[in-house]
Amino acid sequence: MALFTDGVRDLFGRISSVIDPDAVVINASKGLEDGSLKTIDAIYRDVLPERIARRATYLSGPTFASEIAAGLP
Repeated sequence: MALFTDGVRDLFGRISSVIDPDAVVINASKGLEDGSLKTIDAIYRDVLPERIARRATYLSGPTFASEIAAGLP
């Protein structure tokens, strides 16, 4: 599941008690949380059980913003 960064705290806050303790959460969001300016890993530490937050992984890659703005494929 991929969410906007601003939706992560709300969603995981609601489902954290039912996530399998052996689950691996893989983040595909980018950016900082509005207001707190927290990164995704900091949000995970706030709302997920420690075992899950500690094992979370993060996808990242190049940004294509300049290419998109220039109308390139």
